[in-house]
Amino acid sequence: MTGGKARKKITVGSRLRGSIFSVCLIMLTCIFLWSSQELSRVSAWVPQLILSTTLILLLLQLARELQEPKQREGEASEIAALLRVLLWIVWILLLVWLTGVSVGAALFCLVYMRFYAGERWPAAAAFSAGLGLGVQLFFGTLMQVSLYPGIIFPGLMN
Repeated sequence: MTGGKARKKITVGSRLRGSIFSVCLIMLTCIFLWSSQELSRVSAWVPQLILSTTLILLLLQLARELQEPKQREGEASEIAALLRVLLWIVWILLLVWLTGVSVGAALFCLVYMRFYAGERWPAAAAFSAGLGLGVQLFFGTLMQVSLYPGIIFPGLMN
């Protein structure tokens, strides 16, 4: 008998169970790629190009997940990561609801880049101003799409 701890054997099946999300995405991408064959030749090439590239990247990701043994983090850290993502989603929805699409996207970009990505204020401000201006010019002016103005500045973006 050995005095050490018994190691759990890591099989391809157990690694595949840990990669179920990648497998589901691969199956979904294959379904979409198969469905795109019903489109005309002219309109099918863009979806097929994008879906083929996505499928290749997903297969590479799955191969990487199957090669590396999965190191389980604590369940508390997974819950904390999920809560952080949910808080960012709530934050952008709140900003868009209050200030509208253009201003909300710009403010979200500013806060995200400064406090989460760690960018300096000038870079974060430049990117967020470019995003807000780009969204307004492209969708509001060029495409003539009426963007949601928000409840704080309802007359600003119309």
